[in-house]
Amino acid sequence: MISMCLLGTSVVTSCGSDDDEPETLSKLPYEADAAVYEITNFDSDIAYIELTTAGNYFINHKSYAESKPLSMFVNDVEFPLAFTSNEPVTRAKKKNFWYGTYEKNSDGSYNLKDENATLKITSAGNGLYNLTLNDKTYEGKKLDKRATFARATDLCRSWRLKKVKVEVDATGIITTHISEEASNYTDLMNKLAKNPAIKFPTVEDIEYVSFSNTYMYVVKTSSSIYHKFWKWDNNKLYLNNNEIGYDVTFEGATMKFKNSKSDDSASMTVEYEFTETLVK
Repeated sequence: MISMCLLGTSVVTSCGSDDDEPETLSKLPYEADAAVYEITNFDSDIAYIELTTAGNYFINHKSYAESKPLSMFVNDVEFPLAFTSNEPVTRAKKKNFWYGTYEKNSDGSYNLKDENATLKITSAGNGLYNLTLNDKTYEGKKLDKRATFARATDLCRSWRLKKVKVEVDATGIITTHISEEASNYTDLMNKLAKNPAIKFPTVEDIEYVSFSNTYMYVVKTSSSIYHKFWKWDNNKLYLNNNEIGYDVTFEGATMKFKNSKSDDSASMTVEYEFTETLVK
């Protein structure tokens, strides 16, 4: 069984200006509705349906396959880049993953806006539920997979990238020290391209990143979307089973990530700064 870590966070289609940035984290609107349902029909193509506290839905199909992050190389030493993918999806929907925002209707059903679909959830007794997606009904059970550590409520929402900074020290083939920062990946890579010690792939700029309290995160770029898993261990955040943990701090509605990796001939520290993105 796949451990379903479906992210929950607010999504917005445009980033807005800095004047729109909140000073404190917003109150999550769907605390009472958030849940993960495992579909129990043997012949169902759907594995899980999740509604998040921040107003996102995630529908994972049984054919789920995980992508891998892209990497930057310093003197041929590999450094994975967070929030990148080697297999981006060019639509917010694909055959094994649907993702978008929802609103609760007056009759208690949910409008899945990006699918133009309606989800209705009713009790079937004995701990089971009927989940009707448009005209098709699935049977499911509610799972208790919610993260409960102290900062989970702060982390599990949507975030817009505000700044990314890279510091590199390298010896060997080329000796170099680099310290560059930018508001997006494109500008950062243009600055790093001036140094012959660094090689990197084409990386799309991040529109937002969403984390759910069921241990998954979604990355939305200008032309693609993909999802991966996260975990929290010893006060560090680990992305996509990476062995490098991120130190995470919160200041008002700002979240900062920082991690480092070193090798015999190179070391790199990456810092990310995000601002909460609200549902519009």
